[in-house]
Amino acid sequence: MNIHLTYFKRTKLTEYSNQYVLRLFGVSLWASVHSPKGGWFRIFGRGFMWKHKDERLRFSQRYGHKKYYKLGNWNIEYLPCM
Repeated sequence: MNIHLTYFKRTKLTEYSNQYVLRLFGVSLWASVHSPKGGWFRIFGRGFMWKHKDERLRFSQRYGHKKYYKLGNWNIEYLPCM
């Protein structure tokens, strides 16, 4: 018999960064990481990532493999289903 745990978990990654995960019946419903210069979140597998313009672009963004939008001082990227 498989037992699916339901939990909400908070993990401190660094002094300024936290990770949160909500899991119900073995399915991740919500996950996020927040820090002063950026972060991401996913709801039901899809989500968004944001990063301050002072942070370097990731390899996939620099070479055009991933599209991102600029809103003021922030770069926003859509995260498709996992």
